[in-house]
Amino acid sequence: LGAVVRSAPDVILNVAIDGTILLANRPVLGVPPDQLVGRSFHALPPPENEVDVRAEFEHVVRTGEPGGYEVQVAAGDGTPRWYSVKLGPANHDGRVVAIVVIARDITDNKRTEMQLMLADRMASVGTLAAGVAHEINNPLASVIANLDMAKQDVDDLAKRAAIPKDLPEELHDARVSAGRVREIVRDLKIFARAQEDRRGAVDVELVLDSTLRMAWNELRHRAKLVKTYGKVPRVDANESRLGQVFLNLIVNAAQAIPEGNHERNEIRVATRLVAGKVVISIADTGSGIKDDVKHRLFTPFFTTKPIGIGTGLGLAISHRIVAALGGSIEVETEVGKGTEFRVVLPVAPPALETAGGDSAIGVGPTRRGSVLVIDDEESLAQAMRRYLAVDHEVEAMTSARAALELIAAGRRFDVILCDVMMPNITGMDFHARVAELEPALASRIAFVTGGAFTASAREFLDRVPNRRIEKPFDLKALRALVNELVG
Repeated sequence: LGAVVRSAPDVILNVAIDGTILLANRPVLGVPPDQLVGRSFHALPPPENEVDVRAEFEHVVRTGEPGGYEVQVAAGDGTPRWYSVKLGPANHDGRVVAIVVIARDITDNKRTEMQLMLADRMASVGTLAAGVAHEINNPLASVIANLDMAKQDVDDLAKRAAIPKDLPEELHDARVSAGRVREIVRDLKIFARAQEDRRGAVDVELVLDSTLRMAWNELRHRAKLVKTYGKVPRVDANESRLGQVFLNLIVNAAQAIPEGNHERNEIRVATRLVAGKVVISIADTGSGIKDDVKHRLFTPFFTTKPIGIGTGLGLAISHRIVAALGGSIEVETEVGKGTEFRVVLPVAPPALETAGGDSAIGVGPTRRGSVLVIDDEESLAQAMRRYLAVDHEVEAMTSARAALELIAAGRRFDVILCDVMMPNITGMDFHARVAELEPALASRIAFVTGGAFTASAREFLDRVPNRRIEKPFDLKALRALVNELVG
């Protein structure tokens, strides 16, 4: 029996009803079995769990019914371990005389569970962010388009008549502020696409700037930001995944610096080309990392941060993402002086660099064409109609169903500008129906999208060859696209 107990893979303890350990088959928290005997079982759990563990133990003694709990403890090297603990009563002459404790290490299961919960939470946040970005983009596109047209009208009017002297400046300030909102939405969309794994040519400096804006609240009270961009080529990567890596590293850099010494600390972000690869450096003047834990930085659930600050997953996930992109992460650190992380990534091949370019802004109209605008945001549809009407005959509608009835009745257009995400009939459904009614006309559809935040929308835009423009767009880019398609 002793041999069986000693060879069991789980921890087995025999505990007297007063809590004294009578038998142990293997070490617990680094304490050998023979040194556990005679100690109090109630001293083993962490202080924050002691009351609950004692209550469960006393419940089993009092009722004679089995019990159990899960507990997280720190192993000898400081890493957290999870145990599932079962308590069973040992009865003699109808009364409980001892408690048999069986503790199983479930750390791997807990880590998997936490990763799944984190992945599910990130997916939910990404979906929510994508929906918010789309809802902001529609009215924002209308605001920007109308401000641009108003500014143009005011500039023309100023050539012929006196206008309030502050009016041009007021419009300019409003347009600048709207542009800032556009940048915020664009930043949000980068992280909203975290579930996508498509790769392409990515401008790391644009992603860095977006990430720095998102992390600004973490940075601004702790250190000065120093950017040194080397105008590097694009990398072969996924924009949202890369944004996730940069966000992890930048937030880590900020949290390594205590608040209150902003002028004495720096967070330095730099890019350069080294031996044909793009190197992104994120360095801080924080506390640094001890040599004895440096080799464990990319281990899941290992963290040097206080409890409640970090999950220990950020660097591990970043390492996995960068490795999947064919790159690497290097680290240099010195206690008391700071840490530098370097992300090394391959340059995008020329084919990716030239793929998917936008139309030249300077394309002018060669003839007056007929254009149909379909967007459920009426103010935006009307703004596009007013702007394009200078060069073309334009009709604006807010219902794809009404547009289909028009086409079924025989109306034809040189260009159809159609929103993707609309109620009742989406831009995808509209395209499919037009392809049935008039296949040649389906190729004249250009999609105006505020963000394809569903799997079906992303798959559709990847599949069809139709041109597209993202909201909030530049009016000159919209005009150039229409003029090109009118031909």
